[in-house]
Amino acid sequence: LNELKISEFKNSPNGWTHTNPYNIEAKLVYVVVNDKLNLTWNFNIVTTDHKNWYDIFVSAEDGKVLKKENWMINCEFDKNSNQKHSHSIVKNNSNMSSNDGSSYNVVSLPTPSPNHGPFELLNNPADPVASPFGWHDTDGVEGPEYTITRGNNVYAREDDEGDGFGSGTDYSPDGGSQLNFNYQPDFTLSTSENMDASITNLFYINNMMHDIWYSYGFDEESGNFQENNYGNGGFGSDSVNADGQDGSGFNNASFGTPPDGQNPQMTMFLWSGPAGEPLTILDGNMAGEYTGLPAGFGESLPDDNPLTGELALLYDSFIDVHDACDPITNSSELVGKIVVIRRGICEFGSKVLAAENAGAIAVIMVNDIAGSGPISMGAGNDGGNVTIPSIMIGESDGNALISQLQNGEIINASLINVANYTDSDFDNEIIAHEYGHGISNRLMGGAQAAGCMQNSEQQGEGFSDWFGLMITLGENDAPSIPRGVATYSAGQAPNGIGIRNAPYSPDFGVNSYTYADTNNTNSVSQPHGVGFVFATMLWDLTWAFIDEYGFDSNIINGDGGNNKVMQLVIDGLKLAPCSSGF
Repeated sequence: LNELKISEFKNSPNGWTHTNPYNIEAKLVYVVVNDKLNLTWNFNIVTTDHKNWYDIFVSAEDGKVLKKENWMINCEFDKNSNQKHSHSIVKNNSNMSSNDGSSYNVVSLPTPSPNHGPFELLNNPADPVASPFGWHDTDGVEGPEYTITRGNNVYAREDDEGDGFGSGTDYSPDGGSQLNFNYQPDFTLSTSENMDASITNLFYINNMMHDIWYSYGFDEESGNFQENNYGNGGFGSDSVNADGQDGSGFNNASFGTPPDGQNPQMTMFLWSGPAGEPLTILDGNMAGEYTGLPAGFGESLPDDNPLTGELALLYDSFIDVHDACDPITNSSELVGKIVVIRRGICEFGSKVLAAENAGAIAVIMVNDIAGSGPISMGAGNDGGNVTIPSIMIGESDGNALISQLQNGEIINASLINVANYTDSDFDNEIIAHEYGHGISNRLMGGAQAAGCMQNSEQQGEGFSDWFGLMITLGENDAPSIPRGVATYSAGQAPNGIGIRNAPYSPDFGVNSYTYADTNNTNSVSQPHGVGFVFATMLWDLTWAFIDEYGFDSNIINGDGGNNKVMQLVIDGLKLAPCSSGF
């Protein structure tokens, strides 16, 4: 339990208890560690920032932590041809579905985002096999139990306070007795003023992911996400809890997958779009404004009064002495300072937390990749404990700054929020990516083995990218058209490079990454870079199947190469043992 901050606990008459809306229960279970069967106490603990969901096994014999898994996957996206998409998937299916009269104004599949195509009003889009009583049912009887964005497959609502699911104060759009969710977004307004349209789209894509992959075998018996399993096996009471416009972070998204029968948690954040100029150097030869990108964890940059302080260069004890990957040697010089650190081989969250523990009030991270600009820093294992703000700046500006600090220059700087936020609840690829983590976690190793995607060669991030690509694959796509992932949230054009090392393409001139590149951990990170390589393989396979069997725009009942490869991937996940690698 030493991974949790002591501040997450409070003293009570009965001892220390966790201040968390999720109940903590201990149960005796056996677990195999190092080929030995051990009797352990098993705890599930959600941290108070809702960014970690630990499954912990403590020896019943001596109290040592024998095994720890994190069910919450923080995707930590790195932000780094205008194509027309077909819209023939599931539109006006009133003759095919439970006719509950529902309608939704959404970014309809296969359109990836509002940048790729218009909103469309869909009538009765629920699949009659996967969701036979519509999307607002929970009792298996004709007629909706909810008129808000809640039903058998997902409960979608905002959490702009960032206080997590279960607070009871969060908002969901209400379609009334007609289930009319025809909300018109206006992107000239703030994200909060588009809340109804945003959460409606989040509800739509979660339900579409449920219905689409149901037809390929992610069903009740396989551990899918439904409150009522309608007598089809598996455990119910586990629809997705989906937080939109979550206020606990930026430039990120996450999905927590417990075993079958417990509700998973999806968290969608706002993104700060293209890099702005949040950093101002106030004196010296480098005085001026500089481009930077805030981290996806820790405190946000201030909106009104800039955070101002003297810069201090961090020194540690080994190799690159400025990367904070080893014990800090000048802690006393960092107290009350904005600390400058160079990017290195350890996680961003660990670096910033080390500086904070040494007394830093903020961190400026310097990209160490030659010629590279800033990227959005992911939290890693320790970022959830960080409470100070941090940004990354580009390699050229950063090295110049480090050089001046090495020479003893006294430099003061200020940091302020300059972001124009984009709502990832309109980015269908990111929603599908997060939901995809639930699919792969429930299928690999079985629905009760939620921790099977955590080895160093796990392909979970790759499966999730591929899930997003497949549901947004249209008739007018081609292998010659590169696909950048999440271009909308990253503030890029529809034909942008996306947020991975390269766009997805079978053309080696566009994407030349192979399995061998996973050895280069400095440029191909684990798990996101490793997953990117795996998704590159799956994308090549997809186009090979389409070349052989053609493309079918009916994503649920079609028989094209795209349908065949979707079936094979789901079957493969079901066959894969726990902790499979490439």
